[in-house]
Order: sequence, then structure tokens, then C-alpha cells
Amino acid sequence: MSDTIEPKEIMKTARGFMLSKTLLMANELGVFEALGRGSESAAVVADKILLSEKGIERLLNALCSIGMLTKEGDVYSLPESLREYLLRDGDASLNNYLNLYAHFWNVWSDMKTVIRDGEPAKSMMELLSKDEDTKEMFITAMADRSREATRLIPQVVDISAKKNMIDVGCGPGTYSFEWMKTYPGLKATLLDIEPALEVAKRYKQVYGIGNEATFMPGDFRDTDLGNESYDLALVANLLQMYGADDNIKLLSKVYNALTTGGMVIIHGYTLDDSETEPLGSALQPSPPKVMPTS
Repeated sequence: MSDTIEPKEIMKTARGFMLSKTLLMANELGVFEALGRGSESAAVVADKILLSEKGIERLLNALCSIGMLTKEGDVYSLPESLREYLLRDGDASLNNYLNLYAHFWNVWSDMKTVIRDGEPAKSMMELLSKDEDTKEMFITAMADRSREATRLIPQVVDISAKKNMIDVGCGPGTYSFEWMKTYPGLKATLLDIEPALEVAKRYKQVYGIGNEATFMPGDFRDTDLGNESYDLALVANLLQMYGADDNIKLLSKVYNALTTGGMVIIHGYTLDDSETEPLGSALQPSPPKVMPTS
């Protein structure tokens, strides 16, 4: 593949940060909310978010250039196909996830230090420990990210007969709540630290989930998961945040917590044996390499 790349492709990759920053800034400034499901001029958008018309017009034109908006005359619109993803009230909104990417912008800007030292400049948990607002941003972003996964995973593995699951490091609880809606006989225990469970409890109300969801406060590294208590365990977006020792201990506890014939679903970033694919994982600071199958 590298032999066929042309200079324009190299420059396209080099300019990638410009596209990213354009999208992230528009999301952060509330541009998509200002446009809503209608059409507005740059002047109206600027007035709504209290910024300069000249600056907003340049941003709107850039968004059109990268396919995020359309323009007719001097009026801009958010394409219908993108509204559910870019508006806060969209059914598949990515608003919180994009905010998280914007928050980590400075971390990625320090990549030179990461490469020089061979270690992430800051671990995910170190970043999250700074303040409660950052924790909530991360947890709600995980809700955005996990919605699609909750639909795709059951296409790969059959969980329709499962009755009692534990969601380890549940975050906002999206996986559990979505699956309990789809499979009414399923009950779930959601394990995470208190700030995460506070968010999960709010999502529980939104989903209209009752007593079939219970909460287990604690750090998975110190919490006893019990023995042969669950026929389904979910470990999602967790392993890449910790080292090998913690992960081995966690998976051992998960194994012991499963009933005979139980299933564990591990979802998150991982690398193939070459450690170059898939792209999304290769770009992460420290994704775990996939385990050999034999």
C-alpha cells in the first residue's frame, strides 16, 4: 500500500488535524445546535452563539467543505442524514463524544513526549481523576460511543437467552440498559466507581428501567464479583485503560463469577498480531494486543 500512496494523500493526512479541529470546534461552540433542523445565515448563527459573524462564516464554509453542512446562497443547513449524530437531542448523538475528543486535544499535541519516553504522557485514569466535570464528560461520551455497539454485538454473539449479567466498569450503563430493553428477561448488575454510577442512575431513569438493574459501587480491582453468579459478563472499553497485571486479575475474577456455560464479552480497542490494524486501535496510546488463539 505504501508504494502506491501519492503526495496528495500524504498532504491529506498532514491536514487531518485541520478537519478534526473544524468539526470539534463547531461542536464545542454550539454551531450545530444554532442551526438545528432548519436553515440559517451566518449572521443568525453568530447572533445565537454570541460570536463574530466573520469568524462564524469562515467556520461554516469550512464545515461545508468537509461535508458537515450544506450551503444554498448565504444560508447554511445541517444535512438530515447527520442531524441524529451532531445534534444533542439526536437519537444517535455524538455530541458528548466529540467534546471528549476536544478535551484530549492537548494530550495528543504532546505526542513527541510520548514517543520519546515510550509511555503515555498521562494515563486515562490520571486525566479523569482531576475533576468531576471531566469524569462526567468521559462517562457521557462513553454513552454516545456504546449505543452503536449495543446493536452490533448481538449480531455477532447470541445473548438472547441470558438472564443475569454483570457489567464491569459500566460507565453510564448504556450496554446494560439497551440490552434489557431488547431482552426483557435480562437482569443486570452494574459495577463502577460512584461518580460513574451517579450518571448510570440518571440513564436508568431515562430508559425507564426498574428493579432488573442493580448497582454495585466499587473499583473492579478491589471488588469481589462472587462465584458462579452470572451467565453473562461484559467488559467494555476497560482493558485499554489498565496494565496487563490488572487486566489478568480482572479476567480471572470474571471467569470465576460466571456460571457453567457463561459468556464474557470483551469490547474495546485491540490490535492484530502485526500491531498495525485496525486504524482506530493503532492510533490509541496503548491498546492491548489481541491474544493468540492457539
